[in-house]
Amino acid sequence: MVNLSLDQWRGVYCHSIDTPSPSEDDVLAAIRTLDGKIHTLVFLEREEGYNLSIGGGPDLYICCIEEFGEFLTLTDAGAGDKTIMLVTGGQVGHFQERNCMPRELVERAALEYLRTGKRLRNVVWDRS
Repeated sequence: MVNLSLDQWRGVYCHSIDTPSPSEDDVLAAIRTLDGKIHTLVFLEREEGYNLSIGGGPDLYICCIEEFGEFLTLTDAGAGDKTIMLVTGGQVGHFQERNCMPRELVERAALEYLRTGKRLRNVVWDRS
């Protein structure tokens, strides 16, 4: 089983909107809700304790996965090292451009994780 959590910020207070056993449409809707202001983090957690998180929005996103005790970040090895500011988990973070992904790619990663419990293949994941 998978649980989907979407944060919702009101000032300094955060409320979690949880969806047990989400559909693919639920996951896509949550990702598309990320605006870098009120909604800044989507979290998919499996019963086994592993998880995938997507933060940021509305244009660029950070996608991380925990797999067998290892933390990995989706990466575009060809992108630069320019620093980009994104809000994830309600806080501003400074991220390298190579870790800031377009929505379509993080959606593919989230759907693969929902379907199989594994990370998306044929892309680069850096160890965090």
